[in-house]
Amino acid sequence: MGYIWAEMTSEERNALVAEKVFGRKIDRSMTWGNRWLLFRDDVSKQSGPTESIPPYTQSMDVAWLVIQRMAEQEFEEVRSAFAYRLKVTFATQEGFDTFAANLDQLASWTPEKICLAALQTLGFGAEETNLSF
Repeated sequence: MGYIWAEMTSEERNALVAEKVFGRKIDRSMTWGNRWLLFRDDVSKQSGPTESIPPYTQSMDVAWLVIQRMAEQEFEEVRSAFAYRLKVTFATQEGFDTFAANLDQLASWTPEKICLAALQTLGFGAEETNLSF
């Protein structure tokens, strides 16, 4: 399924991040105040939807969870590719080299840009989903 970021609502964008970055399941029945809900992570508890989807693409506090999640990725290649999309690293023939992000680079990070970088790094890139900065 392709996603056109510019045509998605903020709730659709946040649901995509919840599913693809955090591996959460979404209840799209919109039964709770016309909002989608996340299913419980803990299967030992009662099943069913439990909480609203965090505003990953609108809140820097919540987008920081995306950065933390990407930093926890098992493979260095994933972490490096994410850093590259945020312009914290650059590619060389030998791999990725890291340099310190300057204040202008940090200031350019928006919740939406962080989420897009994570989605593209995890294989939901511009070619297949029309997600781009």
